[in-house]
Amino acid sequence: MLHPDVVVDSIAEWEDASAATFVPLRCHGRQHGFHAEMSTVVTGSSALSWMVSAPVTVERTEYASRQYVGDDLLLTLQLRAASTVMQDGRTSRISRGRAAAYDPRRPYVLDFPERGQELIVVRVDRRELGLRPNEIDRAMACPLDQRTPGVPALFGLAGVSHASLGLLQHRSRMRSPTS
Repeated sequence: MLHPDVVVDSIAEWEDASAATFVPLRCHGRQHGFHAEMSTVVTGSSALSWMVSAPVTVERTEYASRQYVGDDLLLTLQLRAASTVMQDGRTSRISRGRAAAYDPRRPYVLDFPERGQELIVVRVDRRELGLRPNEIDRAMACPLDQRTPGVPALFGLAGVSHASLGLLQHRSRMRSPTS
C-alpha cells in the first residue's frame, strides 16, 4: 500500500506542496473539504510524483512562468478520472490512460473537475528528450495516448515507479525504530 509523503486538507496547503515539488501555482478548489495526497521519487534530473486529489483547477500564471529559470517539462499521466490541459491556445481533454505534456516556462491551466483524480506527473529535463525545440512545442497540451511513441513505456515506467514508491516507503518504515 502506498503511503503518501504529503497529505493536505486545504487548497493553500496544496499550493505549497505543488510549489515545493514542481513550480509555483494557483489552485482553486471545487468543493468544501479539499483533500489531496502526493508521493515523489527523484531520479537524477527527473522526478515522478503520484497524486490523488479532490476536484481542483491549477493555474500557472504569466508572471510565475516568466520567473522560471528551469528547463524542465511536465507530463501528466492520467490514471483515474479525467482532466483538461490548456496551454498556448490548445485545450485537450485527458481521459484515463492518456497523457499530456506542458511547459512551466509558459502559462497553463490544468482542470481536474472530477472526484477521484489519480495521476502521475513526470518532470524531465527537456534536453534529455533528444527532440528539437519546435517538436517539443508542438507536443505541448496535446493528448498523447497509447499509440503515441513512448507513451506506453511512460505508463509502464509509471506503474513500476508507483509500485516502487510503496516499496521504498515500506522499507523506510521497517528500518525506523519503534517506541
